[in-house]
Amino acid sequence: LIYFGLSDVEDKLERMTRFIQQSMFEAYSRLSGNIFDALFGMQELVIPPGQSFDWESVKLMLGRLGKNNNLSEREIEQALAVSSSSTEGYRPMMYFLQQLSTSYEDSRPYETAIEEFVSVVNGYFEVALTDKRLRFDKMTLKVDVVNLVTEKTLPLGSLSSGEKQIVSVFSRLILDGDKKYFVLIDEPEL
Repeated sequence: LIYFGLSDVEDKLERMTRFIQQSMFEAYSRLSGNIFDALFGMQELVIPPGQSFDWESVKLMLGRLGKNNNLSEREIEQALAVSSSSTEGYRPMMYFLQQLSTSYEDSRPYETAIEEFVSVVNGYFEVALTDKRLRFDKMTLKVDVVNLVTEKTLPLGSLSSGEKQIVSVFSRLILDGDKKYFVLIDEPEL
């Protein structure tokens, strides 16, 4: 089950981040069609009552779609502060954000698994007193190895063989979702 070259880990992370990106873009495509229909009166934009949005999540969702910049961020933040789903002028934006938020929540388990994986591996690296850490960029959905001394980004393959084994085992245990494993370690002192 374990491949110490880490191609299995890289492939798994790539599949998970691709799923997150794909779900955001599919939601964006559906949303564009729904708003188009609403503009022509063929569909009503239904917004659940009492809908609220976490501003950091909104920035993250828009950033992943390449739709954030400082001007739009300020405008959206102001609109969220003064609007409600009953304010007619903000209905399209509220509908848009509600739909993106639903998609974001659907892919959240994948993102949470990656965050947990990075946290557990980094916990091991701290105890092992290594100068390397994994870094997860939530905007680009990229996992890198960073050398804390040089602050340079390294490929996963640059880890030592022992570090690769640990990363591979943790990826199997954490990133495989609901699968259960029984782990036997022979000669753990090695």
